[in-house]
Amino acid sequence: MTRCFAHRGFSGAYPENSMLAFQAAIKTGCEGIELDVQLTQDGIPVIIHDETVDRVTNGQGLVKDLTLAQLEQLQIHATAASEGQPQQIPTLAAYFELVRDKAIITNIELKNSGWYYEDMERQVIDMIRRYELSDRIIFSSFNHASMLLCHELAADIPTALLTGQPLLGNIAAFAAALGCSYLHPYFPTVDAALLKACHERGLGVNTWTVNETQDMTRLKRLGADGLISNNPDQVLAVLRQA
Repeated sequence: MTRCFAHRGFSGAYPENSMLAFQAAIKTGCEGIELDVQLTQDGIPVIIHDETVDRVTNGQGLVKDLTLAQLEQLQIHATAASEGQPQQIPTLAAYFELVRDKAIITNIELKNSGWYYEDMERQVIDMIRRYELSDRIIFSSFNHASMLLCHELAADIPTALLTGQPLLGNIAAFAAALGCSYLHPYFPTVDAALLKACHERGLGVNTWTVNETQDMTRLKRLGADGLISNNPDQVLAVLRQA
């Protein structure tokens, strides 16, 4: 069965990686939420995609150079659906409080490819343990060494290699060799051969970012394990079709 993951929450309608987007995603009935984690200057895990705050907020600067107190002064740019509901960059702890009692899978992308946040893996794993969420987490990253480290630190928490284009010819074997449970490829690279290679090695395939109905339908028919989309409501409508 193909599962639906809301990309940065329900980001097709609400501000990406905001608590409002996460709450709206849960209401759709999707199985999972994908989000991005970085560390503040004072070492607090926060949820934001870009290495800078410039695109998504009314502020400027690198996330790694700003304290949590400074980030809390910023507002995320509103969408039509969020007018009158100001949003701030959330902490990972705030998100965990939201989902701790919900049957939602969280795909945590560790944003450690632009630069490496020292000890972020261990810190996030410790927080997952405190919230007793180990059975509802998938780690992913373009930094494949980080996924190897996560697997070494917490073999019970599934990891996934994020890939773009082009793919290595032996990417499924590479992911399996690193102890990964999933491959998270860019959706145009997913075909029957890739799915076969992954499934033969026991790897699931969750593909990003699938926002068009025709792509959702193709990937569902191929047997992709998960579709990561800005529009979880649209994905769910496709998946429910006979």
